[in-house]
Amino acid sequence: MTTRTLVQRLPALSLALTVLFGCAAEGEAPKEDEALIAGSTEALTTGPLHVLKIGGNQNNPSSIYHTMRNSDGTWASWGNVGLVAVGAPTHAEQVASAAGSDGELHVVVVDSGITPNRLFYTIRGATGFWAPFTDLASVMSTPASSFGWSDVTITDVAGEKHIMATNSEGKLYHTIRAANGAWSGWGDVGLQAGNKAFSWVANANVSGEMHACVLSGGVVWHSIRRVNGSWTPFGGVNIPGNIPPAGQLTDLDSIDCVGVGTSLQLAVRRLTGNWPNVTAKAWLTARSANGAWSTGVDVGAATGSSASINGINLAAGSSGSLHVLGLVGTASGDTTFHALRSIGGTWSTFNSMSFLPGGSAEYISDVSAE
Repeated sequence: MTTRTLVQRLPALSLALTVLFGCAAEGEAPKEDEALIAGSTEALTTGPLHVLKIGGNQNNPSSIYHTMRNSDGTWASWGNVGLVAVGAPTHAEQVASAAGSDGELHVVVVDSGITPNRLFYTIRGATGFWAPFTDLASVMSTPASSFGWSDVTITDVAGEKHIMATNSEGKLYHTIRAANGAWSGWGDVGLQAGNKAFSWVANANVSGEMHACVLSGGVVWHSIRRVNGSWTPFGGVNIPGNIPPAGQLTDLDSIDCVGVGTSLQLAVRRLTGNWPNVTAKAWLTARSANGAWSTGVDVGAATGSSASINGINLAAGSSGSLHVLGLVGTASGDTTFHALRSIGGTWSTFNSMSFLPGGSAEYISDVSAE
């Protein structure tokens, strides 16, 4: 699940949340040309694909919207989470989510309505009801930061929700929400896996262990949090193939990752050119169980798109398939697109989600997935 220039991610309780909190029906969509996507999705291999986005404009992100892709390929309309969840952030800048085997969707949001930036948490129950949002600062101590949280990601590992977040000082922290709703408190990841100036973070569950991918200085670094709680040192990722320049993962501005089977799927994106003639390309690679990285695949070429990919988002599908959500530049603005890669490696073309209410061409600055 983010600082933004042309297209960058805005820097996607020990009390248990009450899932069956009274809620109205979702349904209000963001106005056209006012949608700012900072979405994060996670699909279970047997469940729907959830997508969250933030509606507003470039300078004033605001409400959070939700849709999902059912197992038969149909999509629900965008629903305004602020209408159904008490205390929804009104200055949301980034949103991330993780689904559990119980059908719940856990959502964490970076909100800039209060200085320093805060993290808020809620749960969407399996029946579609939303719990009230809770300020995480009210349930566990927040690491000191002059401007607060900047980036956040979440994934499910054996029923526990692992959240990783960066702050304005470039520090990276990790916490766990247990299945009973108790929180572990924040731990400084840099002290355990190696300190860096962290900017972007993504995490994923692979075979019961949490993998973390981070950006520092435009380079991807990777670590694993073992089942016993220990961390492997951050190691630089070097992907074989034709990712310019010559396979070196430098000058990247966003990443995302997800576990599919025993592999870690990693998407990276790089901006090229100078404003206003800036384009973006995205590549996909995979880390196998033996630690080797596969040759990078050009996502635009694989999906038949020559347009600028202004955001990239991954989610695990059924039977080893992979959902890819992209923010694709069109003549009328950026639009959310969806593609599916089969277990055999066959790609569908990018299909626009503009037919959904609120899904037409928009100012979009990011998309992310778990």
